[in-house]
Amino acid sequence: AETDASARLTVSRLYFGIPIGTSDFWVDQASWRACFGEVPEVPKGKCFLGLDLSDRNDLTALSAVWKNEADDSLKSRVWYWTTAQGIDRRSALDRIDYRQYVSRGELEIVDKPAIDYRLVADRIKKLMAEHDIEALAIDPNFNLSRFISDCEEAELKVWLYDGEDKPAGEGLKIVRHEQGGTVPFGGRKLCMVHSVERFKDKVLKGEIVIENSNLTAYCAANTGTALNKSNQPYFVKARQMGRIDGMVALAMAVGASEGVKQAPPKEYKMLIF
Repeated sequence: AETDASARLTVSRLYFGIPIGTSDFWVDQASWRACFGEVPEVPKGKCFLGLDLSDRNDLTALSAVWKNEADDSLKSRVWYWTTAQGIDRRSALDRIDYRQYVSRGELEIVDKPAIDYRLVADRIKKLMAEHDIEALAIDPNFNLSRFISDCEEAELKVWLYDGEDKPAGEGLKIVRHEQGGTVPFGGRKLCMVHSVERFKDKVLKGEIVIENSNLTAYCAANTGTALNKSNQPYFVKARQMGRIDGMVALAMAVGASEGVKQAPPKEYKMLIF
């Protein structure tokens, strides 16, 4: 607990009764811990990406989920970036030493005043060269245009998915992924409600392996859920301090591996006198 932030949060609550906001952990914790393991260097199956972009110098998280078509089981890993300035500021605010994750190779420091999304684009290009990348899920309301612009500068071709009735583009397929408890209609977007539902199901059934990462475990320790108007859960911060970026990226990639759920057709009834 002295050397690992995620362990400290758990020990504080379970052994010392200190309320840290994780009593509403989003899934059974024993099932969650059992999901961590070794992921092959080149996992088999189609690969789905989830990207949680940071604002200037916070954490940026990119997740990859490989889907076994035979049994729908998943394997995943997450990459993180922050700035040299951001790591000290975030360490002070969150009261943990993020440099411990740098020394473990789990967090990359960018020597710039803001996160350069071209670094993310370069990582995606490497993944595309080695894996069958199906799609990238991303928040459409936060820095999407800037990310696309940086992809162009990094010579990574991308295109926005607008539904099955629209022609496909060239390069990386980007699917919009709504955040919060909103459930979109029209079959053009993914949403956190459906992604969290699938993510939770995979964890409870033991059908997902997540690469061992102390930073991902820390993000999970900060993650809770809230309910939308239909009593469907979605991810929120369970405590004021701390980050959940890795969990958001993972949920988006897991949701993308299922595909966009089509909205049920509206039913109309007519009463004739």
